[in-house]
Amino acid sequence: MKKLIIFLSVVFFITTSCSDLIDDIKGSDSSTKLSGSTNIPINTVGNKFSTLGFTVNGTGISLNPTIEITNSTDGVNTVHVSVNLASDPRLAALNNLIPASMKDSQGKVNFDLKVKITSEGWLDYSNVDKEPVVLVKYDDNVGDKYDVTTKSGTKITREITKKSTTDDWNYGFMQIKVIKVEQTTTFPGIRKYVLYFNHKFGIVGMEVIAEDGSTISSQISADIY
Repeated sequence: MKKLIIFLSVVFFITTSCSDLIDDIKGSDSSTKLSGSTNIPINTVGNKFSTLGFTVNGTGISLNPTIEITNSTDGVNTVHVSVNLASDPRLAALNNLIPASMKDSQGKVNFDLKVKITSEGWLDYSNVDKEPVVLVKYDDNVGDKYDVTTKSGTKITREITKKSTTDDWNYGFMQIKVIKVEQTTTFPGIRKYVLYFNHKFGIVGMEVIAEDGSTISSQISADIY
């Protein structure tokens, strides 16, 4: 249960300033800049992202957050995340860990994150200074990395570890190609984050792997793409 609590806290904080407490980002242009067209359907205000079930080591848990684009300017999206952790007693410990500043007056988790999406890929602003860091570029290949260094000297690396050459990822009633991006972390108890992207559908899955090998994962689907 302790690992579950750690996992779920990372799921919600992975793309916010709480994630790894990254500050004073320094990186190359290839790691911090993203070109491509921003006039794409996924950037539609009101677009919602559904999590197609969460599993912990293959066992399903009930967790249905609302994830919606509330503003989009030149491909930079404000994404609102809301979830009622109090609805499941098993999540009480996690609910207690989340700062009051990230909750509404009823105690429901509510916060905003920022992510840029273009025809070239994705980047996020998961640091206290809100600086951009590339999550993926669709044209990149296995072995390509996005490196940044924090003010304290900690180096954070995101690396493409798989790029499908055939349709090998189950996505609803179809199979698609994906790009797998991994990021190691210093978050206690967590070994790495794994994100899956598709050039058409955007982010399609995520996984968090603990130091003991336990995992939490979910598929992700955008209403508009």
